[in-house]
Amino acid sequence: MLSPIFSSFWADRSRSGNTDQIINLFPEDIDGPKGPEIGLLVSVPGKRLLATIGTGPIRGMYEANDGLLYVASGNKFYSVTTAYAATELGTVGSNTGPVGIINSPTQLLVVDGTGGWVWDLNALTFTATIPNAGTSCVNSTAAAYQDGFGIVNSDDNQIYQTNYNDLAAMTSGSPATANNAYVQNSAKNVVTVFDLKEELWIFKEDSIEIWINQGAAGFAFTPLVGVSIPVGCSALASVTQLGEGIAWLGGSEQGNGVVYMSVGYQAVPISTPALSSRFQNFSTLSDAVAWSYQKDGHYFYVITFPTEGETWCFDLKTKKWHRRAGFNNGVMTRDIANCAVFFNKLNIVGDFQSGKIYALDNAVFTDNAVNRKWVRSWRALPSSMPQGVPMSFDSLQILMETGITVSAGTNPQIMLRWSDDGGYTWTQEFQVPMGKTGETAWRAIKNRCGSTKIGTGMDRIWEISSIDPVEIKLTGAEWTGGPA
Repeated sequence: MLSPIFSSFWADRSRSGNTDQIINLFPEDIDGPKGPEIGLLVSVPGKRLLATIGTGPIRGMYEANDGLLYVASGNKFYSVTTAYAATELGTVGSNTGPVGIINSPTQLLVVDGTGGWVWDLNALTFTATIPNAGTSCVNSTAAAYQDGFGIVNSDDNQIYQTNYNDLAAMTSGSPATANNAYVQNSAKNVVTVFDLKEELWIFKEDSIEIWINQGAAGFAFTPLVGVSIPVGCSALASVTQLGEGIAWLGGSEQGNGVVYMSVGYQAVPISTPALSSRFQNFSTLSDAVAWSYQKDGHYFYVITFPTEGETWCFDLKTKKWHRRAGFNNGVMTRDIANCAVFFNKLNIVGDFQSGKIYALDNAVFTDNAVNRKWVRSWRALPSSMPQGVPMSFDSLQILMETGITVSAGTNPQIMLRWSDDGGYTWTQEFQVPMGKTGETAWRAIKNRCGSTKIGTGMDRIWEISSIDPVEIKLTGAEWTGGPA
């Protein structure tokens, strides 16, 4: 009988629902009789070392119009060639935390929460420009670029605009006046700004305004009349583009801890109730960082909660979540990636602890040569079968691709265990061989898997995992047995 290995992923807030784990695997659609349906679990890409840029952490990366990659590593700013040779350009005001980078035809502006610096692509100079003479703009944490203008926030409820095609200046007229405007839909400070489809999205803690370029003298942008979104942003570095929209960790006057995605001018929740409940129980949300990328037609939104040490990923194609994790001394940790960029035809991520940058690579099954652990757990019986009925499990077979990406001389293993009380207690782990190299017809099977008993009150939950560096493609699970 088929076991519903594709049935649910973090489905609800009950203990049994939370045992539907999927870590370092993601579901993929196949063509079914009624259209696309989940039919495959695939290992997430590994991380292949490209270079070490400075001492780290990698705080932000940006591909500029001159064909170079620009990287903020620790308190240093670098340019990087397509051969991954780095040149130090200057120093910023802080060592950690997210960094915003924007690009005009001739300049880059970098903001880090303590100030702003401009790298001039022609003069090859790195100059402090925020705080800016003639304005009260300080401590900018985010920047956006549109129509020749840079727009930054400050530590108040104002936004500031640079001069046209000059990211280093923010004043105009004679006498000089600041190019700034108040964002007054609420009294809260501006958290971050983001450019999408020639519109400027201005995030506060409890609301969003959308402004457009009206070509006015001085400050060129004005609010889009009739558009105000009553959902704000809980973490400035959680905002990123996902497909044709924006995704972010947000909240409102009614509560926070929900991941949203823009659909037109609406904020649509994409986190499940179970995940939102989990996020809302975290001690800190404001330090969350997110990045996105597209690979093989999947658009992924990856959000990390550094204080909690957890990373979660939403797949726009399947609308499903999975968890991503590092593995250190037998413990699952946050994913090591801190930010991302598409450069040199590669999806590149930066390390949150060091100056290393990596390519996301489907043919690599480790994180910089460090083994990862993947996990999948699920209810053994289909939802059509009643709960709590004693069942005997004579065998479990994991249907999967075998013998393809296995190194010669190795014998990779699946670790199998199960719970009959909703995940509170588990059996010992049993090793199930995945097949040696060339054993493409191997059957990953475990016999004599016991039975559930009257009075336990729960059904069988399977859990499979492994740390062996092979590509995982799970196509199903089958069990034999019946009523005990």
